[in-house]
Amino acid sequence: MEAAPWVSKYLKHNIQLNDLKNVQVFDNAISDRDGDSVMFYSPHEKFGKGSMAPVFTEEGTTVKTTTIDAIALSLDARVRLIKIDVEGFEYKAFCGGAEVLKNKDAPDILFEFVDWAEELAGMNPGSAQKLLLSYGYSLFIMQNKKLRKTTKPETKGSFMFFATKEEQFKKKVKVFAVSQGLIKKIFY
Repeated sequence: MEAAPWVSKYLKHNIQLNDLKNVQVFDNAISDRDGDSVMFYSPHEKFGKGSMAPVFTEEGTTVKTTTIDAIALSLDARVRLIKIDVEGFEYKAFCGGAEVLKNKDAPDILFEFVDWAEELAGMNPGSAQKLLLSYGYSLFIMQNKKLRKTTKPETKGSFMFFATKEEQFKKKVKVFAVSQGLIKKIFY
């Protein structure tokens, strides 16, 4: 999923260059509704930075939205992991994935929380975390190469989260978290 048209071109080129057959790029912004037109702000000088709020630039382009549920329905395989970075719009993205995310076998999710980004998106900080907890997810803060379980939403600062359904988490073998809040390997 890539909302910035100029970044999407790079992704598609790299997929072709590496002859990848199991990768599909969706040229949309992820949200709570499918098919809406929204402004997306992505500066060329800050490659990969982008938001539906004018955080990084005032210059925007119109893009169509889609939902996690719509994407999941279009795929021939079960979604097992979602890595999402939508600069504070996670709540809307998770609302648009309610059918998929409420299931017992819902995918694990990696997402970033930044208090000011959720505020710019018109949300109360911690809203996305609260929603995932209501869907039956357990939340873990990724810090210093470790996962720390949290039972209440964080509302200040910034954190990288790993969200999973408790039954699924008990079946997992290992999760390695590395610096910068990225997962290197997940073993199922």
